Amino acid sequence: MLKKNLIKHIDQFKSLTKPKILIQRAERLGDLVLALPVIETLRHHFPDAFICVLCSSRNKQLLYHYPIIDEFISFDIHLSPSTADKQTFIESIKDHKFDLYIALWAEPFFQKLGFLASIPLSFGPHINPLSSFFYSQSIPLPWHDIFIHESDFNFKCIEPLQLKPVQSLTPPEIQAASSITTKVLDRINVLKKPTVLFFCSSGKPETSIDEHTFLSIANSLCEQGFHVLLTYGNLDSFKSIQYFEHPNLTNITNELSLNDLIQLIDTIDIYFGPDTGPSHIASLFNKKVVLLYKSSNNPPLRWGPLCQQFSIIRLDYFSNSSLKNALESNTAIQAIYDINQTNTQFSDTDIKRIHSQTSLRFIWTANNKDQFKAEKEIIQTLKQQGWVIFVHIKRPNPLKNIVRLLQKYRQRHINAFFSNSNSIYFYPIRFLLYSQLCPKLVIRSKPSLSKS
Repeated sequence: MLKKNLIKHIDQFKSLTKPKILIQRAERLGDLVLALPVIETLRHHFPDAFICVLCSSRNKQLLYHYPIIDEFISFDIHLSPSTADKQTFIESIKDHKFDLYIALWAEPFFQKLGFLASIPLSFGPHINPLSSFFYSQSIPLPWHDIFIHESDFNFKCIEPLQLKPVQSLTPPEIQAASSITTKVLDRINVLKKPTVLFFCSSGKPETSIDEHTFLSIANSLCEQGFHVLLTYGNLDSFKSIQYFEHPNLTNITNELSLNDLIQLIDTIDIYFGPDTGPSHIASLFNKKVVLLYKSSNNPPLRWGPLCQQFSIIRLDYFSNSSLKNALESNTAIQAIYDINQTNTQFSDTDIKRIHSQTSLRFIWTANNKDQFKAEKEIIQTLKQQGWVIFVHIKRPNPLKNIVRLLQKYRQRHINAFFSNSNSIYFYPIRFLLYSQLCPKLVIRSKPSLSKS
């Protein structure tokens, strides 16, 4: 519940004819893309407002021709600016005389920014006891809840304004093509084949797809008659594939600007790559997207695509790495082929279900073998529907039971339970995995066969 004094400040803000709003998401590219619905919502409800976005200089090209904002400011906190640089920046923000500051990234310096720049109204994530001091209203965000998407966390930061979220998005305007993109666009028109853009590298080693996998998938698709367009996030990370040639391949070994990449994504038919910033841009343009998740962290329920046609490949539960790599390649090839053949669009319910199925890894607990045999048909039905489930039959020895459960958790990246009751084993498992499992454990009652 909002305090009376805060309600008064919000009412005063809403009464302004042309309010000045500063929105901060000065993080990675994907984070900024997922903040665009908040910007769109504010523009819709305050059409005459002056809206300025504070971003990282790495991502400012996304905003150069973003039609619903008036200005953007960049500040690179990740480069550890000096105290003097920070003070100069604070003074520049103060000179703008903003009426509202919305922090979408929970970063300590940006938490203080609205207060230090004398902005009268501010909202942001509650990250420590000082959050309530620096913000007019600090917003507690349930990070432990795996079912909340990052874009929904952003919306929670403007809940005090009580605005209805806007679902439609305005993509960035496409600029005039550079010499590099002009040649590629001409080749796409000449080949007249379904074009699949590969984005090689995500900038993060734990999420990047290895070069051999990209090469294997690209070669197979070229042989099947697709036009494969290779782009790179970091050219130094990929050596052999830069020399790969095929009549159906366009290998862009020049460094692309973000604007070049945006223009290519707008043109192609299918996007393929890891879960990273460009994948969110492809989703923003509502392209067909095939993503290969390599990390066991940041599951699709939190970061998954929101476009209407996509496929997610996430085999984090495979313990055999060689088998996993081969299956990832084959599954990606099939997924690209299938998504090219269909125009079926997902509903919001479909999107949530697919995100759940590619995020949740269940343990199905059975008290004994007889119970497992009785429930085997339900388990098989759920697996056929796309759920990932591993069975655990309880041991008589409680210690062995916990040890075996922990092994399965770590090998299979388990984050959910199917159980008849709130088992006593949940509590030590929760305690032992508290620092390792975030978001926290999901517990579901076993469904009956009729409900599954």
